[in-house]
Amino acid sequence: MTLDELRERILQGEDLHTDFKSGKTPDCTELANDIVCFANTDGGQLIFGVSDDGVVGGVEDVGALLDRSRRLLSAGAGLPRRLSRR
Repeated sequence: MTLDELRERILQGEDLHTDFKSGKTPDCTELANDIVCFANTDGGQLIFGVSDDGVVGGVEDVGALLDRSRRLLSAGAGLPRRLSRR
């Protein structure tokens, strides 16, 4: 996704395939629920650092976010163990 595509996605707001997460590191239950919801539909994208009303605030601690996400995904059978920043 290009930066322009990301901006457009944010401007369109949340929908069935897009969920915004504020800059705070989400708890594992919330993150797992979001991943399961996307897995049970047509997929989607979690966009971190954006509030529910579309305000971009960034991520407080990218390392903590990636670590928590890696641990959650690693606990799932057959899910990828590698996440990267883009």
